Amino acid sequence: MESDSATENMPINGLVKKFQDKAKGNILLWATTFSLFLLAIYWEVFSTPAKRPFSISDPRISNPFVEYERYDNFKLASLCVLLPLLAMSLLILVDNQRDKFHRFYKCVSVFTFSTGLSVFLTTFAKVRLTKLRPDFLARCGPILSKTDARTILYTEEICSMPLGEFLLDDGYKSCPSGHSTLAVSGMLFVSLWLYHTYGKNLSRANNSGRIMRILCFSPMLLAIDICASRIYDFRHDYFDILCGGTVGALSTIIGVVVLDLSEPVTDSEADVILPV
Repeated sequence: MESDSATENMPINGLVKKFQDKAKGNILLWATTFSLFLLAIYWEVFSTPAKRPFSISDPRISNPFVEYERYDNFKLASLCVLLPLLAMSLLILVDNQRDKFHRFYKCVSVFTFSTGLSVFLTTFAKVRLTKLRPDFLARCGPILSKTDARTILYTEEICSMPLGEFLLDDGYKSCPSGHSTLAVSGMLFVSLWLYHTYGKNLSRANNSGRIMRILCFSPMLLAIDICASRIYDFRHDYFDILCGGTVGALSTIIGVVVLDLSEPVTDSEADVILPV
């Protein structure tokens, strides 16, 4: 308990220094994590996706373009990355369990690696699979009319690009759904963390214990709502969301399994986060 008291009384700059020293011992892990994020940003912002021909008579890509999404990128990052990190950090700070700093470090390590892996896999798949978004024709703004098109396939040479070239290129990146990936990855991690940290030790003999165990997985409701919003915002279809959710879930599971073994744990740090 003395180590916990020392950690709680340590100033912020001391905690930051301790975190940095700990991270230096896992330099390969953090280098990999940052590389995954950098590659994901490059593929999302600068990489040109593969292109495919399309029919302007295809109803699957004829939905309108919705300017204001229910969950835009800023709201998505806030709810599925920043808020989970803040909430788990506060819970670690106020609960009465031991090894607070180690639990915090482990939590941040696993979460950031899982998130980085999920966005890396998603952005890589997006630029390679070339699946058209449900609102692709609104982004294209074809010069031809549907009556002129019949069943002939066209390339983007017929596009007037009313929303700009960037959004037209983004129209080729429908699968997998990035929102679904990040939502499932983040909320699944929080759910597993809550269950492992607080839920699994609750008694099954009474209703309150069983209810609290179930409530540990309530963050998944937010993930479901985010996934569903991509349908009525006409950004993805059900297959895109299923693929994105699968990538997110697998990324979290891989992160939990790999990072549980990435660092030796001393006797005073035996309560490892998310053991598998």
